[in-house]
Amino acid sequence: MDFIFEQHLGPVHSLSFSPFLHNIFVSASYDGILRLYDVYHNKSLIQHLNEPAHFVVVHWSPSRPALLLAVTSDHFLCVYDLSSSSPFSPVLSCCASALDLAINPRQPELIAMPFLDHRVSILTLDHCLVEPGNDEIGQLSRLLQL
Repeated sequence: MDFIFEQHLGPVHSLSFSPFLHNIFVSASYDGILRLYDVYHNKSLIQHLNEPAHFVVVHWSPSRPALLLAVTSDHFLCVYDLSSSSPFSPVLSCCASALDLAINPRQPELIAMPFLDHRVSILTLDHCLVEPGNDEIGQLSRLLQL
């Protein structure tokens, strides 16, 4: 069975399924919007507009149920904690000139990023961005009204 979801206003650059909630995924688009979807509903559950830059890539943290990592077209890494009181205020914004990111699945505190100046660098995330909080899946489920 195929599902068609509420569309973005521009091309979608990146998708990532939650490793914790099997039916939830996030999309990142040229329209500057991150959208979180439930595979059983065609409308987005929540969305976040990032202006003026759009999102190039988004990844769900392999260790934190409510953590998203994204790179924007103005080459910044933005880390969003969806369990916080302001889920779309970045808890970390850094690394001007980043192009992409890769999360080490065995050591999720390690983030590899290529840069405009042809370098590759490894960023180490703080412990609080790697270790899940109490009832983080429950908090995420409540935010998404699951």
